[in-house]
Amino acid sequence: MSIELRKICGSRTTLPQLCQLPSHRLIINHHPFATGGYGDVYLATLDGSKVRVNRVRVPHQKYLPLSKRSFCEGVATWKRLEHPNIVILLGATLFPLQLISNWMPNVAVLCKLR
Repeated sequence: MSIELRKICGSRTTLPQLCQLPSHRLIINHHPFATGGYGDVYLATLDGSKVRVNRVRVPHQKYLPLSKRSFCEGVATWKRLEHPNIVILLGATLFPLQLISNWMPNVAVLCKLR
């Protein structure tokens, strides 16, 4: 995906077809296993495989358009990244704003970065 596609995704608050995952394919645990400043992280299953779901927290509805624009640009950027130290983005959902990536059991992020 090019920089132009990232800008289009942001300006129209839409995701490219290859990034979209239907929410009905996800079975998400009711309780997050981690929380942060931008959202909560859940263990889920996607078509029978364990995945990680990062659900973006929008502080107030008035920020939703800006959050969606940044989210869509970020998804378009992450989807095209390929590196052994970067987790593969499987897809995303817009309602709610969620990023779905591979589940990495028993691996601390800082250990993977070293």
